[in-house]
Amino acid sequence: MANDKNFKVKHGLSLAENLVFEGSTEDNFETTVGVTDPTADNTITFPDKQGEIIVGNLAGFKEQNVDISLTHGNYIKFGGETQSTTNQINSSSTGNGYLYFTTGGIGNTRLTISGDYGTILENGLAYGWFDSTGNYITQLQAENATATRTITLPDADGTVVLKDSTTNDIHLENDEKIVLGDSDYFEIYYDSTSSESVIKSSAADLKFLRTNDTVPSFDFVAENDGFVGPTFNTMHDSTTPANGDWIHTYSMAGNNDADQAVAYASFIAFTRDITDGSEDGYFKIRAAKAGNINVDHLIINDTNADVKVGHTGAVLISNGTTAERPSTGENGMIRYNTDNERLEGYVDSGWKEVATEVSTGKAIAMAIVFG
Repeated sequence: MANDKNFKVKHGLSLAENLVFEGSTEDNFETTVGVTDPTADNTITFPDKQGEIIVGNLAGFKEQNVDISLTHGNYIKFGGETQSTTNQINSSSTGNGYLYFTTGGIGNTRLTISGDYGTILENGLAYGWFDSTGNYITQLQAENATATRTITLPDADGTVVLKDSTTNDIHLENDEKIVLGDSDYFEIYYDSTSSESVIKSSAADLKFLRTNDTVPSFDFVAENDGFVGPTFNTMHDSTTPANGDWIHTYSMAGNNDADQAVAYASFIAFTRDITDGSEDGYFKIRAAKAGNINVDHLIINDTNADVKVGHTGAVLISNGTTAERPSTGENGMIRYNTDNERLEGYVDSGWKEVATEVSTGKAIAMAIVFG
């Protein structure tokens, strides 16, 4: 015995009963160290470390400056002699603070790192976060894999875009963009300032491809009850506009028998005068003719005419019987009457024959050649 409070045992201590510690204050409270009635010789060895013994449902050793705290009735448990029990760490009996390990497989694996508002790994599939109230959880979950999968997060700040599990839609907030590519990029977004949906490309060409044999369609649908339907606008946004600018082309192409792409028809718009207040433009309709794809068949607002029919062909005007005349005529109308085989025009509020041959009285032609 070293003194009244401490004693040393050199080679061992053997007691028939419990070992009782009074502590620094002599009162009615003591700490008793006892053992369960052994069925064999047992040895408990203290490690060569400084620290505190852990009591409760956990047997082990706690190093200095490391806190391990357990609520009464909860435990940290790792396997057993048969390795068939659930390995688990519990911090509360009702909260989310627990860690399960199941021997021999994923089983009920569940991990909460920071209590009620922490992260969870459950069944090896979900990784989630509780909200600040602890009532709701956001989980990141994986389906059963049929092969090894890799998901790589880019080296950039940003927000993960999610697909709605009910509608399969991908939702972005206003002004948030889907950007494809790097130096040549493609963007899709909603501009809240202009209230416009925007598709933007930095490349020279923007293509929509369909690779199967189904007849493709490109539909613009206005889902509203108003009298105005979809509007298709194109804009040549030039900082140096000039007279004669080729501002828009709508080309309709197909392959020839040499597997070459040919523009069989096209609509083309030009500027003629860009002066503010006196803007003037003209419009061409082209169609391939005998191998020439640049034949102007019709020009709207030509220099000397409102409508000019080009090339060397002819214009076939409307034709029908007298009974098939328009129910309401308008001065300037012209048609071919198949009853009397004559050209007729609506002039001065009535239908009149246009031009006839002197000898036969029949119409000059079924077509009028404009030049």
